[in-house]
Amino acid sequence: MITTYVAALARVAWMGLAIGEAAAGDWPQWRGPDRTGVAPGDVTLAEAWGPTGPAKLWMSEPVPKDSLGSPVVAGDRVYLYGTSKPPAKEGAADLFFCFDAADGKTVWKQAFPIGTNSAASSGTPCIANGRLYGLGAAGTVYCLDARDGKRLWAVQGKGVPSAKWSETMCSSVLVLADQVIAMAGPLTAFKPDTGDILWTQEKVGPSVSSPLLWKNGGRNLLICNTEKKCFCVDAKDGSVLWSVAGGMYSTPVVEGDQMVLLGGNEAVGLSAYRLSAEKAELLWKVPLKDRGASPLIYGEHVYAVGGNKVVCVARADGKVAWEWSEGIKVEISSPIIAGGRLIALSGGPGLAMFRAAPEKPERMATAKMEASPVGCSSPAFADGKLYLRLSKKGIACYDLQAAASAGVK
Repeated sequence: MITTYVAALARVAWMGLAIGEAAAGDWPQWRGPDRTGVAPGDVTLAEAWGPTGPAKLWMSEPVPKDSLGSPVVAGDRVYLYGTSKPPAKEGAADLFFCFDAADGKTVWKQAFPIGTNSAASSGTPCIANGRLYGLGAAGTVYCLDARDGKRLWAVQGKGVPSAKWSETMCSSVLVLADQVIAMAGPLTAFKPDTGDILWTQEKVGPSVSSPLLWKNGGRNLLICNTEKKCFCVDAKDGSVLWSVAGGMYSTPVVEGDQMVLLGGNEAVGLSAYRLSAEKAELLWKVPLKDRGASPLIYGEHVYAVGGNKVVCVARADGKVAWEWSEGIKVEISSPIIAGGRLIALSGGPGLAMFRAAPEKPERMATAKMEASPVGCSSPAFADGKLYLRLSKKGIACYDLQAAASAGVK
């Protein structure tokens, strides 16, 4: 009850004259509030779904299908970045959408021409202090007013669109108290209020993966995965502290002094490291691979989807507790954990829900959706609801607390 009351007060504040920090239960950035893929707090989810999946509450207006970014949720709004791909003479545009979280109706949308026909991008925006920060397809970092989409600033990074997937602008921005960190080509830090460039680290990037904050004592350090190396960077000045073998496109996860990385080949595999500011020491490795799916740390175990299977691995020694391969055929999309359930895109494609527990593999529910979830997009979760980007449609909102499929079509 206390948690619900606090969340309600936060939502009231959101609807006031100024938008502050997102509510504690929101999903305001890539991989959730702390970039781990695990939803905070306790929430009770339904044990099973109906034949067409969890109860759908609404569907937004259609969004362009040329890019593959994930939705985020802050206050009573849902946000999405995308790109349009009109006729060549017109060029493409960076698009930002804002939907009402209650009914999916469009609150505002903005389009910013980028002067190129490339539309390969899948970045996820970040909502912080009443602002939306996002990375565009051509390497432009945007700061918009989250209430109405008004552009506050836009700064072109050193990145340029590329036909090579590992060099497209698909990373998601990270917002710190006094910095906006983006893989705008090379890793770059911007001032949140003005967009002024603070530093650029040419050794790190370009990368499809997204930067992650690691608190080490009183220092803000950045974990940045690229196709060949995973780097640790000092956020103060952009200096590289160490690097290990990279995990291709996935975002690592860090808890305490342990990092887990999922590689695009079994030479990297699902690897755990003990971190310090001076080095990363390999603890264990499991032969698993995926081009882009990001792993999860939950309790004393690691969960990951890769190589068309789901695995549960002990954090301490890398011993595989269980694995499941039936119906798991979608790569790149990153799973989430909410209410003790692991939720991932599944073969079909559709959804699968597993109990996030090490004792035994238990697939609790599956669903073939009426429209395919976008394979590279990842789910968002807030207030008991799941948000998915559906191919050739838009954003769909599902109630994971309802026991049977119902709602709108």
